[in-house]
Amino acid sequence: MKNKNFLVLLLLIVGGVIAVETFSRFYLGLGTPPLYVTDPKIEYQMAPNQDVNRFGNRQLINELGMRSAPVASWGARKRVLVLGDSVVNGGNLTDHKDLATSLLTSDQVVFANISAGSWGPENQLAWIEKYGLLGAKEVILVISSHDLADFPSFDPLDPNTHPIKAPLLAIQEGVMRYLPRYLPSLDNKVEQSPASEVQNIALEPEQIERALKDLKSLTSAIRASGAELCAVQHLTQSEIAGQPEPSHELLLGIFNELNVPVYDLGNTQAWRAGGSALYRDDIHLGDLGQIQLSRALKWCDQALSSNVEL
Repeated sequence: MKNKNFLVLLLLIVGGVIAVETFSRFYLGLGTPPLYVTDPKIEYQMAPNQDVNRFGNRQLINELGMRSAPVASWGARKRVLVLGDSVVNGGNLTDHKDLATSLLTSDQVVFANISAGSWGPENQLAWIEKYGLLGAKEVILVISSHDLADFPSFDPLDPNTHPIKAPLLAIQEGVMRYLPRYLPSLDNKVEQSPASEVQNIALEPEQIERALKDLKSLTSAIRASGAELCAVQHLTQSEIAGQPEPSHELLLGIFNELNVPVYDLGNTQAWRAGGSALYRDDIHLGDLGQIQLSRALKWCDQALSSNVEL
């Protein structure tokens, strides 16, 4: 009798594990996180050729690690490259169709999404040096105040924010990666968002010099390839509620010096009116925020296309 009860209990446990695993993998999309690969120059980028579902959101990454459709599918359409970090990338909570770049892509133009969590100008420059501009004549850089101090470290990637391999089980990912968010007492190191990039840190003179050099190099590389650059300055909720970080004005000054047109999101009435409804957290954008970002990208496209004095 004891053996029979033990067998029934064992079958119930196994059945429960299978049910949870099936739900986690096929409904939540756990077990197949978008993966990253390291690179000796770029530091890291999204792994090529991925098409996975996470929390009901499609994550499409093409053969060059871009959050865009395969390059071959672009055809003869006009190409606009959009560089950024996780603000542009959207992360697991933004479906491919809801990205600002996807909203703008049409039968006439492709807004190509070149981004990864915690990328800074050096990462983006290295990507361009490796892959080129793919025939684009316009490049848009979406940059935040904290990005000015975001330099590559080439440290091992954090599997919670930049996984390089899929877990064996979906349950394993749920327990190891997400459960500590809701039960932080289990682990003092709760996962941080990929774009919890350095904030509110006063830059040292050598950091400012390095950042200025990076942006000049990025601008020069783009112009040397026959394209032009436009910048979109993204502000956090904290900056809008209070005041921009010192790096915000520093960035604006750099772009003015380089004669790069700038769309400052924080100065737009629509952005300030949208407030917290545009964000998922202090930094990242929700679907409404992506819509507003798409309008900024469109402004840059029109500014660069018309070659007007800005």
